[in-house]
Amino acid sequence: MGNVQKLTLYEEQDSVSEPGTKCITSSPLSMLDPPLSAEDWEAESLLWQRFPIKKGWKSEAFLKSVEVFEHGPRDFTSKIILDGQKLDAEGHGRGDGTDRVIKWGRTTMGQDMMTMTEYVDEATGGMWADEITGEVVLRARVHFLRDPERFEWCIDMRNTKDAPREKLEDPSVETPGECSRDASQARASIISIGLNVMSQMYQDLALHEVKVSYGVSSKKEAGQLSNMSDEIEDSSLSYVELFQSMVEVLQKEVADPTDCSKVEVSGDHFDAEALPTRNAADHQELFQESQLDLSQIFRIRREVEYSEESGEIGILEIAVKEDGSVAWPAWSRLTQTVVHQAPLMVESWEVDLQGGHTCTKLGARRLQMWINASIEAIEGRIW
Repeated sequence: MGNVQKLTLYEEQDSVSEPGTKCITSSPLSMLDPPLSAEDWEAESLLWQRFPIKKGWKSEAFLKSVEVFEHGPRDFTSKIILDGQKLDAEGHGRGDGTDRVIKWGRTTMGQDMMTMTEYVDEATGGMWADEITGEVVLRARVHFLRDPERFEWCIDMRNTKDAPREKLEDPSVETPGECSRDASQARASIISIGLNVMSQMYQDLALHEVKVSYGVSSKKEAGQLSNMSDEIEDSSLSYVELFQSMVEVLQKEVADPTDCSKVEVSGDHFDAEALPTRNAADHQELFQESQLDLSQIFRIRREVEYSEESGEIGILEIAVKEDGSVAWPAWSRLTQTVVHQAPLMVESWEVDLQGGHTCTKLGARRLQMWINASIEAIEGRIW
């Protein structure tokens, strides 16, 4: 098992990527065990920028909506809104029910660099919805440096309300005095929160006993590709134990009382309704492939059917309105999971419109977390 450590950030450093300016830099990634590669950083960053809230954070309880608009494979705009009435009820609101936007910005991933153009400043807790102008407030470039591998943040802030936005949208445009570089300790402290959450998530995956790959030939349906686990070689772990534990872990996840309004259990079937914002990365297709009015979307209904005899677990997810009716335009996802007995392995895939398999890195990640949580539950480490 690795020795998980956090990265240290250093403020007011001379920039390597943008000479003559100041930046915030990280300690070498070799400090992390296992280390974080450029590819891993890119994958984790794209997930985190879509939904920069960790499960259990207080802000999760106030979520009203998450909007993600995909401009391209590595280019998207995300907006996260907290419910003003919930904030008022807990003494954190303005007193008039106004929602608060804590994130609104566009993220573009290039070669060894991520660019973020923000319309609210996360470092100040965002802005009240009726105070937002749509003007750019900051533009950040995150560079991935080598020899040694590390990060560098170059962040330009808009100084005044009337400052031209061109400087923030195109750093080559000179507007002296209107924008300034923020490489402060306060900014570094804000960055470190998200950075270390991402690092922890990656390391948790890297340290799992069972790994899952995607794009592997299916054992269930010849000629198709799936997310596929390694062979599970623990001789003390039986097929029945693993299957039952996976069902139990899934049921606890689906029926989480913190955001689940309705649960029904019957034999080899259970379903529940919960907020789609519980894990925006899991439901990114909802925002990517549909033109849903997210202000009208309140729940994701999950219907689960399973069979210990066949090893199959089917999960149907449907976007619904507050009254339980199907949202329009419609969104749904069907995920099939199969636990194989000999050798003991698990595969999963999403079913496309033609009934074929779709497998992704995100799907493999989700399956890996599920399998390892189930094994840990059997071993009594977390339940």
